[in-house]
Amino acid sequence: MSDTFRNLARLSKQGKTYLDHRLVEYGINSGQYFYIILICNNEGITQDKLSAFIQVHPSNITRALGVLCKKKYIVKKDLESDRRTCKLYPTEKAKDIYSKLLGFENEWVNIITNEFSNNERELLDALLKKAEVTLTKYLKSEQKGM
Repeated sequence: MSDTFRNLARLSKQGKTYLDHRLVEYGINSGQYFYIILICNNEGITQDKLSAFIQVHPSNITRALGVLCKKKYIVKKDLESDRRTCKLYPTEKAKDIYSKLLGFENEWVNIITNEFSNNERELLDALLKKAEVTLTKYLKSEQKGM
């Protein structure tokens, strides 16, 4: 039996713990940092598109975004054409820590791939991207069957 699932779960858990430790001074956690990264990379993204992109239930996104708004990392702006939809923008506070957040990601990747060759790092990245594409296809087909 393959240990792949358990290894991925362990890496994910340890990665979250690592990030949580680094993010304490900013008052955010590993779950919230991801939203800041995405919104900084996609200024003006709608909440619906964000939900579809990361495939998380809209109520979870609403809760996380509410916390980030309260902490002044993002702002929501209603669309004039449809008040039920809002666009999300990073604040200066989010933009100020953006490069630090990316640095934490790079630190973590460097820690776990320290003993990898460049070819192994590239292969790992390619395989994980392929797995993500496969998972996305699976999830879309599951949703159609519901």
